[in-house]
Parts: sequence; C-alpha cells; structure tokens
Amino acid sequence: MRVLLFFLVGYLSFSGIADGTSSISIEPMQSLGVISVTSGQEEYELDVNYEVKGDEVYVECMLDGFKLSQEHVGTPHHEGEGHLRVYVDGEFVGALFHKGFVVRGLNPGKHELTVEVLQNDQAPYGLEETITFTIPDDNAS
Repeated sequence: MRVLLFFLVGYLSFSGIADGTSSISIEPMQSLGVISVTSGQEEYELDVNYEVKGDEVYVECMLDGFKLSQEHVGTPHHEGEGHLRVYVDGEFVGALFHKGFVVRGLNPGKHELTVEVLQNDQAPYGLEETITFTIPDDNAS
C-alpha cells in the first residue's frame, strides 16, 4: 500500500558536506496533506523517488506505516518509529524527520544519494536505498 503525499518546501535547513567549492544543503518539505493507510504489518519497505530540476534534487521517501519522530531520537526502540539519515557521495549530510526534501548545492556531474532508516536508538532498521543521478553542467556546449 502507498501513502499519498503532497509537499511544500519547509524552513529548516541542514548544511552538509563542504568540499571547499560548494556547500550542500537539504531542506525538509512540509506535508500539506497525508492519506494514511495502516496495513497491520511490521515489515517496512523504503522506496525513494526523485526528480532533478536544474541543480536541485527533489526527493520523496515512500515509507508506509512508519512514523518519523524527532522528539524520540536517542530513546529506546519503538517499533515503527525512527528517522532518516542522508548521505551524498558517501558523506553524511544530515538526519531528517520528513519524508520529502530538496538537495541543493551539488556541483555538476554524477552523484549518489543514500537514505537510511534508523530506529530511535540509532540502530539501523536494515532499510536503505541509494539513487544515482546527474546534475547538468549549464556551461556545457
């Protein structure tokens, strides 16, 4: 089953890796509306969808029946609750508590983005997905 999500860019910003020439930022997107479907299962499936628009990457994580909870980070494990960790080109960029976000500040070229699902106590759920995409070079002829 899928959860239908609609997003609006939020105001929080996570600054990430700096390679001396640019700084990557990830901005969570706030949900405008969510239709929640509960299936009663404890097996979770992560599906990461994305779209490259210029030098921005819009990412949506489909994770049905799972609650992202900032207020419970560092507390004991509670099944079906946790947070996301985002890595760009193998470097940790930030922890997120929203299923949708925008990545900005990447240099032109090929990149990898990995999303990992963690429990409240920081232990992995064993769910992660890596996507590969290319930021176009606007100066290429």
